[in-house]
Amino acid sequence: PAVAAATQLLGTFLSQIDSENGTLSSLREVCEFDCGGSINGVTVNEDGRIVAAAGHGKDVVILETNHFETAADRMCQVVQRFAMPDNVFSVALTADGSRIAVGGSDKLARMLDVKTGCVLFDQISGDRIRTVATGRGGVMGFGGFDQTLQLWSTERGMSTRAFPSTDVVHGISLSSDGRLLAMGGDNSKLEVFDTKSQEC
Repeated sequence: PAVAAATQLLGTFLSQIDSENGTLSSLREVCEFDCGGSINGVTVNEDGRIVAAAGHGKDVVILETNHFETAADRMCQVVQRFAMPDNVFSVALTADGSRIAVGGSDKLARMLDVKTGCVLFDQISGDRIRTVATGRGGVMGFGGFDQTLQLWSTERGMSTRAFPSTDVVHGISLSSDGRLLAMGGDNSKLEVFDTKSQEC
């Protein structure tokens, strides 16, 4: 597909690490795409096949990488571009790259189908959503300016846990098995929870 002239660029990179000292020995850009505004969030799925970005351009851009035997042969192409109603602050792909969680200024956390753009799940938050994360089994986490992190089962359409914070939540991450949840924000605390017991 045609790509507009670049203003804000998304790059995915391949690197080689020196095995002796662990330093970065080379870095090569393999693709770039104009997302139409400053980028707030980027995400890559588990096998590196799907890359996505979004931000003040109000679009979620989905790129697909093509894997070949040599780095020189790798390339990527835009496969989807979904328009959002307001600025997007965070995106997170599921491990298999089939779904993407989106959150931003409109206070609505969404789970979208990557191929069709259909909204599979949405949930309103008390304020702007600053960060989203995905876990196995259709779990989506989101938090932000309402000072609460919520976990939802997108397949069952129900809340599974809520973790209050004392300030704005800027970052969350789930372990691959969904058992551990980490969050941090304006209160300067990194908090790690057991999602099964809700113990910190």
